Amino acid sequence: MMDVRLRIVLVLALVAAVSASLGLYAVSAWPLDMVEVGGIGIAFTIVLIGLVVVLGMWDSMKKGEPLRDEMTVKIVHKAGYYTWMITIYLCLIVGWFIDDIPGMMPRHGATAVLLLSCATYFIVLAVMKVKGE
Repeated sequence: MMDVRLRIVLVLALVAAVSASLGLYAVSAWPLDMVEVGGIGIAFTIVLIGLVVVLGMWDSMKKGEPLRDEMTVKIVHKAGYYTWMITIYLCLIVGWFIDDIPGMMPRHGATAVLLLSCATYFIVLAVMKVKGE
């Protein structure tokens, strides 16, 4: 099994590489349209997920706790379930109103649903961790 410190270093290197790539892409394709902004937003969300995971691993390692205890697994599963249910309704809402917004295309709606579902997951996870449910 891979050492925890090695995993942390690898994830941090990956986060740094993706962040640098995003920065170079944004600079090279400067007049960004909605699709490019959405793609950068999705990639940035993935980078944030990696950073949150690494910080959680680092905290657990410093405290001498296991990386994933039973309560953390339960919270992550419940947050994923609630996010899944909210994402279904987001898809329905965006599907109903996508034609009413001028200039909006289905790919913009899909990008919005993806970004909103990622944000929803992080909000639900943070609330559930604070509550301790």
